[in-house]
Amino acid sequence: MDKQAMFKVIRELPFDTNKVVYKKDDLEVYLFRPSKLSKRFEGYDVKKNFQIWLKEGERTFRPNHLRVMIDLNLRVRSRQDLKKKLLLAFDNIFYGADPEKELKELLKENFEHFLNDLIVIGILS
Repeated sequence: MDKQAMFKVIRELPFDTNKVVYKKDDLEVYLFRPSKLSKRFEGYDVKKNFQIWLKEGERTFRPNHLRVMIDLNLRVRSRQDLKKKLLLAFDNIFYGADPEKELKELLKENFEHFLNDLIVIGILS
C-alpha cells in the first residue's frame, strides 16, 4: 500500500482500534490509534497520532527506527552487490511508493542475515 493509501487508512481508523495492514504466517504489522496521549506528547494533536505495532508469534511490540536500520545493515553486509538496489527501493518507499511493489524483485534474492521479512521492513519504513 502506498503512502497516500496508508494515510487514508490512518485517518479513517476509529480511536482505540487496531487495523492489520500486513500479515504473513505468524507475523502481523498493525496500526493503533490511541484516543489519549501520554504526558510526553501533551501538546501534540491527538488526531495526528497513531502507533505501528509488530506481532511475531506471541510477542507484540512497537518497533523502532533502529530495527529498520539494523535489518538493512545486515542485508547489505550479506549482499554487497544489492546495496544500490536496496538503497533505491527504500528511497522510493520514503517518497511514497508501495513497499510491496518496490521490493518485489528483491524478494527473489537470498539474504543470509536479516531481522524480518523484507516487506515488513519496507512497511515499517
